[in-house]
Amino acid sequence: MTPGSLLLRTICLAAMAVWFGGFTFYAGAVVPILHDEFDSLTGSAVTRRATDVLNLVGLATLGIWWFWAGSSRPLGHRPWRLARLLLLLTSSALLLALVAMHEVMDRHLEEVGLRGFYPWHRAYLIVSTAQWAANLALLGAAVRLMAARPGPEPTRFPMIVEARPLAGGGVPDR
Repeated sequence: MTPGSLLLRTICLAAMAVWFGGFTFYAGAVVPILHDEFDSLTGSAVTRRATDVLNLVGLATLGIWWFWAGSSRPLGHRPWRLARLLLLLTSSALLLALVAMHEVMDRHLEEVGLRGFYPWHRAYLIVSTAQWAANLALLGAAVRLMAARPGPEPTRFPMIVEARPLAGGGVPDR
């Protein structure tokens, strides 16, 4: 492995750790404290700013991961490479959905207030949870790829050996 590819892998994992860990800590520790300590509007003001930062970190993280996926030579078995690409695509699409929903929710709070806000919020939480799960699976696929050794793709049917002509061109005795 070259020093450049090792550095890129390390940056990928560090970026995902910050984003994934930040989201997990925020959802598991900060949000409950906000609900306990502040009224809904004050808590939502803090949440709005924090999710803006988390979404920016997510955008940067996915950019790094897409760069890794596009610049690294094929490593690992094809199904794992395909899984990484599909999970990257899923996480990217979910992040775009979250950013769009966040904009709608911000506008709703400014123009209407809390009335009718919670169905949007519930949908946002569902999409956030789906993205968290996709990122967890993405980490699993990436670790599997990072642990792979370079080499040829495995044969689909390893029990079948290549047929070779017999010496002298004859047919084997039965």
